[in-house]
Amino acid sequence: MEALDKILEGFEAALELERSLGVRSLQFDRSLLEPLPGSGDLEPNAAALETSALSLSEPSKPPAVESQPRIVEPRSRTIEPPPPAAAPQVLRDFVFLHHRALSPKGNEMMAKIIVAMNRTAEEAPVVIHAPAPPAKAYVVLGSLALKMFFPNEQTTPGSWISVPGGVPALVTYSPEYILRFQEGAIAQREVKKKMWDSLKGVIARFPR
Repeated sequence: MEALDKILEGFEAALELERSLGVRSLQFDRSLLEPLPGSGDLEPNAAALETSALSLSEPSKPPAVESQPRIVEPRSRTIEPPPPAAAPQVLRDFVFLHHRALSPKGNEMMAKIIVAMNRTAEEAPVVIHAPAPPAKAYVVLGSLALKMFFPNEQTTPGSWISVPGGVPALVTYSPEYILRFQEGAIAQREVKKKMWDSLKGVIARFPR
């Protein structure tokens, strides 16, 4: 401030000399050059500097990144395995055909006949529902069975015929018919013998 006062005083003296010589008419107001009260020397704001320093010392945060859209994984689809292939149908040597289910005594008689023919019930079943399953030959038990399975055919017991498809078929007696006779009667023995003689022809065609 002392240096400034000296400069101002010298400036005022120079101006006064110029006015007295009539070369300058500028008026000088010293108050305009004096600093404002309380202003003092300009010093940096400590609080501002501290805030600035803190802002510089803190690591800069990365710019916000928008979250990527969620990727929805496709649902896995369970593929059902294909159903197992149907087993090929067994072509039996022969099957028995009857128009209805046999009675207990009728089943007992047929069981003895099947064993005597060296077969099992699985190998030579008694079928009671049309159409007749595939087989190399058929044994038709009675005229009612013949009418149900092969309605266009007519013949007598003990005869062989050729049914649709060229399959040979033996027509014989039904066990239910034989059971109508008195057990042990001559008529029953004769019918049983005729039935057995006809079945021998099936055994001869398919020996074991």
